Amino acid sequence: MGISLTFISTPALANLGITSTTTATTLQTALQGNNVAVSGVTVNEGTTTGQIGTFTGGLTGGAGPVLGINDGVVMVTGTVASAAGPNNTSSITTGGETGPIDTNLATVDGGQQFDTAIMSFNVVPSGNFLAVDFVFGSDEYNEYVCTIFNDAMGIFVSGPGITGTANIARLSTNLSPISVNQINRGIAGAASTGGTVAPCNLTNSAFYVKNIGDSTAESTGTTNSALGAATSSAFTNLQYDGFTVPLTAQVKVIPGTTYTIKVVIADIGDGSWDSGLFIDGVRSFNLDLGDAPDSYGTRPIDQTIQLPGPARHSTGQDIYLGAIAPEAEDTVTPATSPNAANADDLTGTDDEDAFGGDLSLAAGITSYSLNGIPVHNGVTSTAKLMGWIDFNKDGDFLDAGEVASVSVAPGQTAANLSWSGFTAPTTGTSYARFRITTDPNITVTPTPLDLALNGEVEDYRVIIANLDYGDAPDPSVGTGVDNYKTTASDGGPSHVIVSGLSLGANIDNETGTFQNTSATTDDINGTPNDEDGITSFPILTTASGKTYTVPASVTKSVSGNAYLVGYIDFNKDGDFDDTGEKSSTVTVSASGTQNVSFTTPSGITIGDTYARFRLSSTQVEAESSVGTATSGEVEDYKVTIAGNPNVLLVKRITGVNGSSNNGGIFLDTYDPETNTSNPSYAYDKNIIQAGLTPPSSTNWPNTTGATSSTFLLGARDGGNTKSNDEVEYTVYFLSAGSSTAKNVTICDRIPRYQAFVPDAFNSLTVAPNTTPASPGGDRGIAVFQGSTTNADTVYGYTNIGDGDAARYYPPGSPLPSACTQPALAEDNGTIVVNLGDIPNATTPGTPKESYGFLRFRAKVK
Repeated sequence: MGISLTFISTPALANLGITSTTTATTLQTALQGNNVAVSGVTVNEGTTTGQIGTFTGGLTGGAGPVLGINDGVVMVTGTVASAAGPNNTSSITTGGETGPIDTNLATVDGGQQFDTAIMSFNVVPSGNFLAVDFVFGSDEYNEYVCTIFNDAMGIFVSGPGITGTANIARLSTNLSPISVNQINRGIAGAASTGGTVAPCNLTNSAFYVKNIGDSTAESTGTTNSALGAATSSAFTNLQYDGFTVPLTAQVKVIPGTTYTIKVVIADIGDGSWDSGLFIDGVRSFNLDLGDAPDSYGTRPIDQTIQLPGPARHSTGQDIYLGAIAPEAEDTVTPATSPNAANADDLTGTDDEDAFGGDLSLAAGITSYSLNGIPVHNGVTSTAKLMGWIDFNKDGDFLDAGEVASVSVAPGQTAANLSWSGFTAPTTGTSYARFRITTDPNITVTPTPLDLALNGEVEDYRVIIANLDYGDAPDPSVGTGVDNYKTTASDGGPSHVIVSGLSLGANIDNETGTFQNTSATTDDINGTPNDEDGITSFPILTTASGKTYTVPASVTKSVSGNAYLVGYIDFNKDGDFDDTGEKSSTVTVSASGTQNVSFTTPSGITIGDTYARFRLSSTQVEAESSVGTATSGEVEDYKVTIAGNPNVLLVKRITGVNGSSNNGGIFLDTYDPETNTSNPSYAYDKNIIQAGLTPPSSTNWPNTTGATSSTFLLGARDGGNTKSNDEVEYTVYFLSAGSSTAKNVTICDRIPRYQAFVPDAFNSLTVAPNTTPASPGGDRGIAVFQGSTTNADTVYGYTNIGDGDAARYYPPGSPLPSACTQPALAEDNGTIVVNLGDIPNATTPGTPKESYGFLRFRAKVK
């Protein structure tokens, strides 16, 4: 019959409230879901009235299972009021008419139709998928499974892009239509005498909900016997003996076009024992899908999909992972293990950007954290970030300890996840899934499956291996100062250890948790001196456009080329991402020393910073400062940008024969303890005024102007000397640049026709670490450097190479590399003093470590 204006109100029974109606506007309102426009509702109930209505309370608690859909439209092969609980009979029958006959439903089961209810309407979707959730229930369960009494339903869609009329009410696992013989408890009913007298499927029991106890009616097949009171009270929400889990009928559509949907339910075989269909509001959305292997719930979308179904999110709302909103996807190809889960990266915009690529885990760990995961919550509600990692590699995310979650407040941009209590992973390939949404269907009990009404899902491959990590400091979340994304928890650089490919000779397995400000924990955890690829750095300055070369030792016995790239954080902003901070790529074909070259950018900042070197058999991995690499090693180093160091040197004669009057000028001496001159020779201070002007700097100690100092004493003419006279030479130094002078070594040759005096300073305090450590021995070198922490002392150093700061190299001895300048080619013996780092003077004589002198004596031959 046509649209009926009859309105029958039935009191709610138990928790499920049902109202019979065929009023178009009422049904249209109940069918109206998100992102669709519903119109043109028509119904056909045959001669039996009250088959169609609306329901509420489908999620209300009570004894026994609940429906699973809260409210919507109900269609029954009898009267809708009979569908409400409690389940007080195993054979509810309120219809009985023959027909109407629906040819589309005949494609589900061609048997005789009874009590057919039909509802049709038009819908215009705004997204590229159209979906409706539904539950089918029946009192034909369980006795009549696999018989001709196969009550059935269908949701038939026609419109643009769809050939003919498609029944979208199917299981996506095997495209089974929805009927008693297709979804059931997996056991043929008693009325079939244990056999299958009609085609049926007993493999879909996962989608079936039993709503009856172990009664005589169920176990023996006795029909039309009322259930006992105890059983009745245990199942109060719904009348039917069994029903499906909530399922979703879904179809790909063209946004903005009109589709016709026809929903049909009928008794098949006879008009007895009612069945019912509960339909949620129709909705449309664009989907974001995962791309992990299919075992993780990633099945491609075809015509239908069951609930909970694969992880999928309705797009178009201001909440997502990373910095790029998810794109709409018509379908997705799940990865095949052990391939990367990157199908989502290859379609349109690479919206899977929460991480740069594969995640890496160290084998054997029992806890794991990911810090600073980029999130975007631009909605007004608190969201939840959820992550699943298949630690035991069994192909699902369902084991203990494999899920972690955290709340994400509106406006929050980063979040942390931590896992524990999982099975310690062994080496191999696994997968991870991350979801963010405000949908309570997902967030109340985090699930790696199901539809979320907003947010995003991103899947990643996980490499579980023996790993090498960096050790630059990584104390904070995000990309702040001194945060080089070093640790396992924030996607820092990691390398799968492969025998025969490393920086230097050593490499060890690490957990990615050892970092410090000196970037040395890699040397003291695991294999000692693991970071042995780089043994020296050039002195880095603030000059832009300058080329530096860093020699790197590489071990390579694996086949094929390897690739080496260096990184230096020249502007000290806590990352290696700025222009000029990455070296050119070095292709490595064999073991040996490889030169890594940098051309310095502008904007260099003075001070301590960090360098990173990555070696991998894959070029793209080496050319990223973070992320996983399938081979090789990463090494981090603390380095210093010196700015513009400048050490000024003044060499003067400060004594002849113990500063006696040798027929010439008396020379003054410097007493660092009192910072005064020998009063007997005070007039000799005027020597400087006579022309001994020091190199220009206002920061020489005790300076009044650039040409007056009580520190720079001495003479340019020691008077007349003769054979066996001793001449004392002093080399004054001042760090006068704009930054600390690094690794300063002063080399001074013994003048021509003179011989080094090996014991000139035996009376001075013995220098630390000098052999012998007691007074006596040959100490022919004196060194003074100011100190802010200790009393000023002029130390006497032995002449031998005993590990201290000073050494005398006799004629013919090979000199250290710092002393191989052409000016030292005339070999009469050389004094070498290694002063280390000298801080630059900021005011005259400050800091005290910025100045000092070295002194030796030579005898005229």
